[in-house]
Amino acid sequence: MSEFKKVQAWLDGFSNFEKNSHVLKPVFSLNGIRKLARLLGNPQREFMSVHVAGTVGKGSVCAMTASVLARAGYRTGLYTSPHLVDVRERIVVNGEMVSKREFVETAGAVRKAVRGDEYTYFEVMTAIAMEFFRRKGVEIAVVETGLGGRLDSTRVVRPAAAAITPIGHDHVAVLGRTLEKIAGEKAGIIVRGVKVVSAPQRPAAMKVLKDACRRREAMLFRDRELVNCRAAEKNRRGSVLVVRGFFEAPVEVFLPLAGDFQVGNARTALAVLKVLEGEGFSFSPGCLRRGFGGVRFEGRMEFFEVEGGGTVLLDGAHNPPAAAALARELVKLDGKKLLVLGMMRDKDVRGVGRVLWGAVDEVVPVGLAGGRALTAREVGDVMRSCGREVNFLAGDMDEAMRYAAAHARRGGTVCVSGSLYAVGEAKKWLKRLHGRDAARRA
Repeated sequence: MSEFKKVQAWLDGFSNFEKNSHVLKPVFSLNGIRKLARLLGNPQREFMSVHVAGTVGKGSVCAMTASVLARAGYRTGLYTSPHLVDVRERIVVNGEMVSKREFVETAGAVRKAVRGDEYTYFEVMTAIAMEFFRRKGVEIAVVETGLGGRLDSTRVVRPAAAAITPIGHDHVAVLGRTLEKIAGEKAGIIVRGVKVVSAPQRPAAMKVLKDACRRREAMLFRDRELVNCRAAEKNRRGSVLVVRGFFEAPVEVFLPLAGDFQVGNARTALAVLKVLEGEGFSFSPGCLRRGFGGVRFEGRMEFFEVEGGGTVLLDGAHNPPAAAALARELVKLDGKKLLVLGMMRDKDVRGVGRVLWGAVDEVVPVGLAGGRALTAREVGDVMRSCGREVNFLAGDMDEAMRYAAAHARRGGTVCVSGSLYAVGEAKKWLKRLHGRDAARRA
């Protein structure tokens, strides 16, 4: 077994809310990550941070913000979750994920500080990321919350700016069932004196954010107050955006991420960058163009062409707001559309299914690995209880993709959604069937 696989096996020994059913109702606390960070010498204090929370769009906002910062000449870290195929996807510096050697070395340093099994998978991964960023001399890290914000392990960072993307209902068993309670958890990343950028929010959520900023003497900016952008051109390869308010003259940039919703995410990222200007960072029109043009964000509105003329669309929409954004894109596509749906049992399967099934011709439930995942039969039972016919249950992604590809036929689309883990399994299927380059982005 390679040293990298040994580290992976060690990490898999920690309780992991992302995958395992036995921690579906954990007791969240900051005590573990604070202790671990302290044992490592608090590496997160060695660099500035941008902290991002929200229900939808936070990963995209992080990717855009980090890409522009790196193109502007700043050594930039990016910490996101979960990963699709390789755990190293979570930890990136200037667009390059941590190498296996560096991951092993950094994990080894963290392992020396860990005693027993008192920590969680996410706490240890966060510590590895922070330590790696310190070792690489990162100047600023863009950090995505894993769950909520108030008790998320990423709370140990000291943000130069914070961003809240659109808030909706997700993880209700942990964060609360009302929009106000969920917004309160997300607002937990707002610390005293920080400048906060918010995407458009529903009134109930915005009131919570305003109250949190007032209590903590933080400055709240609506992203539209700082900068604006619109899509001049759009297709499945991305959008040409016209940015106004960032510089004296409008700037055109190309954003290679599909989906109308990415225009709003771009505006939020631009507003964060505008706030960072007040913290001493500087940007030129050129670095803005290069930064947005170089954004890569896998598993979100990602199209692939496969042999036989069909299209595979990967989008990890796992809650009703994200599903609604995906549905708006699906209805624009021609040909027969099949939805391969794999989900975690703590998600709103009924809500996601109802939003998506009106945009497709057939739903193919698929089972995913891990105790937290629903079986294909369980997903199918929910679909049937809502009045949707289910013709086929797939035990794994290979079976699901073979069936869906055969029934979508030439000119049709197979959409894989419901969970980023489903998307990750579909990526593995594409690679096994077509090789690294045979399934090309459409």
